[in-house]
Amino acid sequence: MSAPSAPAPDFSSLFSFLPIGAYRSSPAGEMLHANPALVALNGYADEASMLHHVNRISSDWYVLPDRRTAFRRQLERDGFVRGFISEVVRHSDGVRFWVSENAHTVRDGAGCILYYEGTVEDVTGQVQALDAQRASEERLRLLTEQIPGMVFVVHIDPQGRARYRFVSAGVQQIYGLSADAVMREPDILARYRHPEDAPRFERHIRRLDQGLQDEGIEYRIVRNDGAVRWLYRRSDTVSRDADGQVRVGLLLDITERKQAELALRESEVLWKLALDSAGDGVWDWNLATGEEYVSPRIMA
Repeated sequence: MSAPSAPAPDFSSLFSFLPIGAYRSSPAGEMLHANPALVALNGYADEASMLHHVNRISSDWYVLPDRRTAFRRQLERDGFVRGFISEVVRHSDGVRFWVSENAHTVRDGAGCILYYEGTVEDVTGQVQALDAQRASEERLRLLTEQIPGMVFVVHIDPQGRARYRFVSAGVQQIYGLSADAVMREPDILARYRHPEDAPRFERHIRRLDQGLQDEGIEYRIVRNDGAVRWLYRRSDTVSRDADGQVRVGLLLDITERKQAELALRESEVLWKLALDSAGDGVWDWNLATGEEYVSPRIMA
């Protein structure tokens, strides 16, 4: 005597208690069942009322009219749809909101379509948060385009690993790199530091990781074309928690200033040498700095 076959699984309770909307529809597109979450999402009192209205409404619930065609095309091509995000309008009250849909095709043993099953989740909050983030990033981008140099926002984890959250377009002028390249590979900037300045820079960063105030640092980089540039870097911590810290900073190319300082120092040395070689004693007083110079001749 053969053992009795196991009863077919009944998923009706799971369907009813899903926290997101779920449905079953016919191959012709008529909705056959809707769970309580989907009924509530569409603003109806019960399943019967929703099916009565939804299957008789001629207008589409998608705000963009081509979305239903795209959904059906993907379902027919792949047999499933995943994470299909669209803006929709609720027919019961005209409210617009965003949903993420998943669906799959159910076939019989011969491969014929029996029905479609799917889920619908309200993702309005996530979409709005993403839109707000994008708007904030766009405002930051427009603002930093007016600031010389490279503006950056970097997250430092407890192990000292850095990940840039924002890099302004000014990095292109300084390093010859795109902002996207730096955000993808934050260690790329370290490769450009002048070998003589790299240890001093690392000591500076360790001080910041210890929570000390950033008083700024000047250091050199060597670009891919061999050009040596002087940079000034300063940042401030804007938040700190168990996940690390977030710093906002500015990187400026100060090469012209450093070259001018070097030229000034060289000219001062030459001037002093010339005076020391002269027959007469010379005394000079810099009114701006208070610095005095007395040539050896005047002391003779």
